[in-house]
Amino acid sequence: MINQLRGHINTDQYAWITQGFSPLSAGLLILWFGVMTSVPISIWTVGDQSIPITMLLGTLAQAAVGLAILLPAWGWQRTFATFFVVGFLGWLAEFIGTATGLPFGRYYYTDILVPQVAHDPLLIPVAWFILLPACWRLAEMI
Repeated sequence: MINQLRGHINTDQYAWITQGFSPLSAGLLILWFGVMTSVPISIWTVGDQSIPITMLLGTLAQAAVGLAILLPAWGWQRTFATFFVVGFLGWLAEFIGTATGLPFGRYYYTDILVPQVAHDPLLIPVAWFILLPACWRLAEMI
C-alpha cells in the first residue's frame, strides 16, 4: 500500500522546504529546537532563574539559523546590514509599543529577559531575524 501511495505523492512540490538548508543550518535548527525544548524542562528542574540563560541561548541559536541560511545566499555585507536594520527597527517598534501602546495596545516586559534598553529586551528584535529566511522564501514563491 505504501508503494501505491508513493506514486501519488509529488515530492518535487515540497522541495522548496529544504532549499537554502545546508547541513550547518539544519544542525543549527535542530540545536535551536533542542534549546527551546529545554526551556520548560529547565524551569521545572532548576526554577525560574534558568529563564534568562535559556532564552539567551535559544535566541542566539535562532539567529545563528537565520545567519546560516542567509549568508550563502546574500553574502556577509547584505546579511549583516539587514540584520542590523531589522534589529534596530524591531527594537524601535518594541520601544514605541511599550511606551505608547501603539499599535497593539499597552504591554510591557518583565526584567527576566535581559539585556534591556529602555525596558525593552534586545533579544526580541534579534529573534525576529529568523523570520527573514521564511519571508524571503515566501516572497519568492509569490
